[in-house]
Amino acid sequence: SRLCKFLYEIRVDEPTTLYAMALQPTKRGAWCRDDRKKSYKPGDVSLILMRLSADRSMCEEVVGGNFFCADLMARRCIEVHLKDPQATYVLAGFCLGNGPQAHGGEVR
Repeated sequence: SRLCKFLYEIRVDEPTTLYAMALQPTKRGAWCRDDRKKSYKPGDVSLILMRLSADRSMCEEVVGGNFFCADLMARRCIEVHLKDPQATYVLAGFCLGNGPQAHGGEVR
């Protein structure tokens, strides 16, 4: 699957601005810890926020999101304005290319 492990359901009481960020581990601290001295390759994690239909059976509208690549190391963020307090939104992280890989080669 290209989707990340979790989807996040969001409902608001009033119009709201939402900031969301996908973080990935980095090599920070590698100089002092043996377990971090091995390689780490970030993935091309992207974010998308969708508004669901009233019966929550399908995506009615893509409210916001961005496509990123692995070159943008560790920070991927979006800003969206949630205008409808009656709506249910879903935030999803996904990866169209290679996912992140930790030092032992295991996929995260």
